[in-house]
Amino acid sequence: MTYIGQFFMGIITAMLVENVLFTRALGVSPLLLVVNKSKNFFLFGGIITVITTVSSVLTWAAFQPLKRFGYRYLFEPLILVLLLGALYFAAYYFLSRAKGERAVLIKNALPYSVFNCAVVGSMLLLVHNRMSLLSSVVFGIGSGLGFLLAGFFVNEGQRRMQQADVPAAFRGLPITLLYIGILSLAFYGLTGRILAV
Repeated sequence: MTYIGQFFMGIITAMLVENVLFTRALGVSPLLLVVNKSKNFFLFGGIITVITTVSSVLTWAAFQPLKRFGYRYLFEPLILVLLLGALYFAAYYFLSRAKGERAVLIKNALPYSVFNCAVVGSMLLLVHNRMSLLSSVVFGIGSGLGFLLAGFFVNEGQRRMQQADVPAAFRGLPITLLYIGILSLAFYGLTGRILAV
């Protein structure tokens, strides 16, 4: 029972405390593109969750042989780009063989989902924190679900700000970015870190 509890606590920690959007500001621009369309957003968030989970396993497997290599950091970006490219082409190949409207929607959202700062940032965090395979999977799931949670908060905030009396200079993107900044401070407070004075 403790393994199941640790699994879910790891996912909750990755969703809230290590949220890729609010604590690291990764993936804001694709989020703002799809957040207004709730049907597409949940599809986009689901694809990102699958991509972060699969990419976390691939990242862990790719960097296991390179643990003792002293100049590994020189090749990290190249390896991550190659992994993402391979993942993209594999997913595109399988989706091109699938039929239906859902497969076309996923295929159209695939480039924005795979080549996303949130996915690349999650992979970099996995490499630099030297996580185990299980921790990598848990972090991948939690990062994707955290992106989905962040998108839900931003979508809800935009909906409420459209109903509020916002000054003309702040309407649209400026108030959304201020809202994301305030949410980021709230999530940063969950980490327990002390801000430099």
